[in-house]
Amino acid sequence: GAAMAAAAGAEVDAGSAPQGACAALSDVQVTVTVDGVLVEPSAVKSGSCRVRLAAGDHAIELKFDNEARQVGTGGRLWGASLHLARWVFANRELLRGRRVLELACGQALPSLVAACCGAAEVLATDVVPSVLDLVRKNAARNAQKDRVRVAPLDLSAAGGILGAGVGSWDFVLFADCVYFQGMGEDLLRATRMLLRHDSGLAVGVLPGRGVRAGLTSFYEALAAGPTSELRAEVSPVSTAEDLTWDVKDLLLQLVCLRVDPGGATCKDGPDARSESSEGGRWEQLSDLFSDAGD
Repeated sequence: GAAMAAAAGAEVDAGSAPQGACAALSDVQVTVTVDGVLVEPSAVKSGSCRVRLAAGDHAIELKFDNEARQVGTGGRLWGASLHLARWVFANRELLRGRRVLELACGQALPSLVAACCGAAEVLATDVVPSVLDLVRKNAARNAQKDRVRVAPLDLSAAGGILGAGVGSWDFVLFADCVYFQGMGEDLLRATRMLLRHDSGLAVGVLPGRGVRAGLTSFYEALAAGPTSELRAEVSPVSTAEDLTWDVKDLLLQLVCLRVDPGGATCKDGPDARSESSEGGRWEQLSDLFSDAGD
């Protein structure tokens, strides 16, 4: 897709929203530090760290407590979440003033970035209560307590999806949340139910086909054919030298799913039509929301 140039501006803290146009993904630098020292995200299993995203003169910095030993896998930052946060920051102008929901959020880095970049409403969801407690803590640490709501949501339970608001979200985000057989189908079903029915975009970063149970069926559903209400673009995550976290081992893919109002309804649930893409972005991505209502 066509890259958008980053506009000039000033660095901001986590409590305010950066101004300016969207940056190309390759223009966004992501760094993780502990006590001022650059580290690999996988090395941060406990204690505090800082995540900085920058493009040109725009930057935000967020503080996180990693509590993997107390909370489990959802209590630490993972490469997929960092790559998704990079996409959010690059496309911050599209998210400004929009409603954003993150599924299986873990540390909820993408949610916090969306809030910092001016999203009108952000809801971070997960099925693990201790993970949600950690998200609340990190939201408060980054002056986003009043802008990031936290709620339990089980992808496999229709009740939780109904409670979150069917058809009411402009963006649905997800990062490396398919671990078991059936979760891929649950993710697609939840995404389709939550997105706005007239326009909506889901963006996620997932391991490649076959890396983990449930992923093969997820990608098979993406390529299932034309009986779909979603259209998909899948592309490899960048392997730039400074952003190689988990890319090679997990074959990380950037997945974009947009509502296709003209698509036929699938009786057995939402599949998705696949389209080839460079960088996982449509040529006119901003047109998805040019005529969307509030």
